Amino acid sequence: MTPRAPGRSWVPVPKGSGFPLGNLPYGVFRRSGEPTRAGVAIGEVILDLDALQREGLLGGEPQLPEGVFGRSSLNAFM
Repeated sequence: MTPRAPGRSWVPVPKGSGFPLGNLPYGVFRRSGEPTRAGVAIGEVILDLDALQREGLLGGEPQLPEGVFGRSSLNAFM
């Protein structure tokens, strides 16, 4: 099977970035004064997976438990 070339990102990804569309690392993050939650790095930006799920933007994934990305680890997601 030939891997597909990644599409274009709406997030600017600097040339040579370790996190282009073909390499999207999952992790947990926390902004000051906010709870820890799951995200995925795209370029120099973190996409907040908890916010996407709360807003119903992951509707194609009904098997994901509610709040799975609003935790301090990825264990429930993995």
